[in-house]
Amino acid sequence: MLLPEHVPHHNPAVKAKSGSLHYEPYGVIGVIAPWNYPVAIPLGQMIPAVVAGNAVVIKPSELTPWCGALVEELFSQAGFPVGLVQVIQGSGELGEALILAGPDKVIFTGSVATGRRVAEACARRLIPSVLELGGKDAMIVLADADLEVASSAAVWGSFTNCGQACLSVERIYVERPVAGRFSELCAAKARLLKLGPGSDPHTEVG
Repeated sequence: MLLPEHVPHHNPAVKAKSGSLHYEPYGVIGVIAPWNYPVAIPLGQMIPAVVAGNAVVIKPSELTPWCGALVEELFSQAGFPVGLVQVIQGSGELGEALILAGPDKVIFTGSVATGRRVAEACARRLIPSVLELGGKDAMIVLADADLEVASSAAVWGSFTNCGQACLSVERIYVERPVAGRFSELCAAKARLLKLGPGSDPHTEVG
């Protein structure tokens, strides 16, 4: 991943010469993880960082501390050096302290409001940051759409993970001629969803 890359010159005056692009790890990456996907999202951020030669300090959401501990344990079981991945547990104040400690890069996943504060704190210290924030994703249903398929997509797009996902369907624009029928189908399918505890594999919303 970090091998030097050959870069040819495109300037005719120096076309006989070439350069090389060298990649270096940032150093220590601070990861502030969300509660809605507390394992999948941080692992998707941490694994590339570690493979590229960085150390990682992760602050999981205070709502999912055991998931944060699991992430640390997974890296340990995989044989990574002790201390390469460290978990710190606490509330939002600890996330602020992580930025104040001066990591070489910060990756944040969460709300727009908190992301704005993270961006401002990083900017004051010239720390590069990556922000994955919430959205208001829209679905558009045209009059010639297959309403059975569209209504199923709307229900599952809205209720998957209890609707707590950055890519959940949160707004639906339906052409007027089919709006009534589409609404009826969505309501009927939503009533069939199985409610229950999240620990039950048969639960669809819970």
